[in-house]
Amino acid sequence: DFKLYPMVLGNPRPIGALRVTPQRVEDLPSGDWRMFGGSRQKQDRNYLRIAVGNEIWHARTSQLGQTKEFMVFNPEQRLHIDLWDEDRHSADDHSGTVGPFHLHEAVKLSGQPLALVNPANKQKPAGSLFMKIEYFSGQAHEFGAGGSVIMALVREVHLPATMSDAKVAVHAKIRKFERMSPIGIPMRDESREETVSSVMRDMRDRLKAHGLRR
Repeated sequence: DFKLYPMVLGNPRPIGALRVTPQRVEDLPSGDWRMFGGSRQKQDRNYLRIAVGNEIWHARTSQLGQTKEFMVFNPEQRLHIDLWDEDRHSADDHSGTVGPFHLHEAVKLSGQPLALVNPANKQKPAGSLFMKIEYFSGQAHEFGAGGSVIMALVREVHLPATMSDAKVAVHAKIRKFERMSPIGIPMRDESREETVSSVMRDMRDRLKAHGLRR
């Protein structure tokens, strides 16, 4: 089996992967209450928002044990962890946060209680989170016994003018396994943006005023 990670346009090369597995939570803030058969019962609508760089993963606290691997491109990237309470009728509530942690710090906290605090009042506790956190260093052109990452660099994707607002994704197949990457949005052509165009025109006018020509 294999997984496809978000498509990256350009030439950044991952230096490793951070694997996180939320294992259990304790003493989370009270969730929403709903009526069931005339009685009030609490529903767990909490979810964790875990991020490394621009990659974000949502993991429900009612379905712990799932694993997510984040590609790491820079040793200065950090692990961000936030607790949210989903609300179907209004904006979700940001009920807890911890960190952020540098990756070497995060690995040392694997299996240890992470004390969540209320984002609006850092003195107010918001429960504890236990996670398994592992870091795997990348070695180019070498296959690991426990699995490997095969990366294909997508330097450019040329689309017709009629598809300038299209969304793109990568489809990959290894033997009988097939996967589709998350959808990526092409970078905008800044030369066509009105704000940028006006600045560029002003720069060209100033250069011409000083006797410079293209």
